[in-house]
Amino acid sequence: MERAEKRALVQRREAMEREVAELRGDLGLIVHEIERRVRQAMSIREQANRHPLIIAALAAGLASVTTLLIVQAAQRRREQAGRSRIANLRLALRHLAYHPEDVLDRKKPASKGMLMGIGKSAGSFGAKQLARKLLMG
Repeated sequence: MERAEKRALVQRREAMEREVAELRGDLGLIVHEIERRVRQAMSIREQANRHPLIIAALAAGLASVTTLLIVQAAQRRREQAGRSRIANLRLALRHLAYHPEDVLDRKKPASKGMLMGIGKSAGSFGAKQLARKLLMG
């Protein structure tokens, strides 16, 4: 190979290297711009600054839906509590009608259970009165 050919090859290689470096620089700028735009698009603060009415409408809608769900859950809980009490009472009365022997345990006298209940109530009442006197002075 002659010197002229070598020089031409070197010049072509250097030109290609410059072009690759230039393309890399351009590609770096493009990637940087894409990253900036993604960050801007994903930033809630930026979107709130750009579209405040839409953000306010979304917040109001979310608050309304949350309130509606809470109210519905509370109503459902109240309804179910009332139904379950009535259902439990119905079951207890049906059981009493068909199996009256289960209501009273023949081995234990009924008066003992009643006395225990009265004793517990009286003890609780006395403790409350004592606590009031001690706290109120």
